[in-house]
Amino acid sequence: EPMLIKPYRQIWELVLEHRPSIALHITTNATVWNASLEGLLSQLRVGFNLSIDSATPDTYESIRQGAQWKKVASNIHKLKKLSDNQSMYLNIAACIMRSNIHELDRLIEYANSLEAKVHFNIVWNPEHESLRFLPAASLKKILDDVRRQRDRLPINNTLSEHNTNQLSQVIHTIDQWIGFQREDYSQADFSETTPQSSD
Repeated sequence: EPMLIKPYRQIWELVLEHRPSIALHITTNATVWNASLEGLLSQLRVGFNLSIDSATPDTYESIRQGAQWKKVASNIHKLKKLSDNQSMYLNIAACIMRSNIHELDRLIEYANSLEAKVHFNIVWNPEHESLRFLPAASLKKILDDVRRQRDRLPINNTLSEHNTNQLSQVIHTIDQWIGFQREDYSQADFSETTPQSSD
């Protein structure tokens, strides 16, 4: 978490001193925020990439053990305000796993409310959270559910269209997995099935 790493803060202070106009990109899980950080980063041009995997408190806290959704959500709104004031961006990068596959639409709705773009990353490890080790019959049920999630999402603008398309890419990936021979799964090449951002 960069907000906890002293050399990062030293870099940001050097940027403020020598070139405050350059754009900075910070990936954060939003668990740490305070007045000192706000005072420093509010003087810089900073875009944030939020590493969160759920917008549902119980699911979020079960995945990110030790974190509290209420505090994280409050921090996210502060980061959103800061990035808006600087005409920068706030995006979300989420890991797709067994624990949250049933509620990706809720995460997209949350992202839409923040005017944030979503990018999904497929979890390969740990094995018990990865979708790729599930049998085809289980993946088919998941595929049908994710399609229902996508179809219920409203598309009101280019942002919501982008975020819904990210879910379509997840659907495409799962559909490809189902087509693989399950006994050859360990030999399959998944490099072409990982969803790519359409930014």
